[in-house]
Amino acid sequence: LSARSGVFGGSPGAARDGFEAYSLGIRGGTVTLERGAVLGGRAVPLLATGEEAPQPVRGVQEQALALPDAADAGRWSVAVEGLLPGVCAQLALRGSAANMVALSPVAAALAEVSERGYAEQWAWAELDGGGALNCLGLSVLLTALLRRAGVGACVMRNGRHAFVVALGRQGEFVQIEATQGIAPPPLAPPDPPAPPPAPPPAPPTSSQP
Repeated sequence: LSARSGVFGGSPGAARDGFEAYSLGIRGGTVTLERGAVLGGRAVPLLATGEEAPQPVRGVQEQALALPDAADAGRWSVAVEGLLPGVCAQLALRGSAANMVALSPVAAALAEVSERGYAEQWAWAELDGGGALNCLGLSVLLTALLRRAGVGACVMRNGRHAFVVALGRQGEFVQIEATQGIAPPPLAPPDPPAPPPAPPPAPPTSSQP
């Protein structure tokens, strides 16, 4: 993925038998996904299509994810901040004392992706511009921000869909659906019943002479 690629999404490939793990790479303005990923010293296994059970990103608690690795965060910071300067500036604001609730880097990353909308097709500028992305774009964004925060993560793909696997607090693999961020708006209340029809006017009374 790079700015030269233009518009993304809209033409998914053929679904494969399972979700494979892909490691994220960032070099300059280009994002790469390389088959295979190791988190916490263990290879992320193939997951059969239909057996995935990711939880919505808006419901993921920071305490469920691995404690941040400061050395790993340092290795990723320069690359992610070079790719996503606008997003990283927003994360800094989320973590500042000026906010009523200052968020940690992990919580800020989850919040950023939770507030993004979904769009089947998206332009490169939307990645750093706060716009809507598809499943692959949102998964890449979440993976990059978690890596910058020091939490191991990778992208899972099967040709038609993508989600994120992150390292959990107990060394387990936590599946996260990055497209399920903003909660859908509540259903509008039903229309009130129509008032009953007005009764017909009373016939005029005749006066007797």
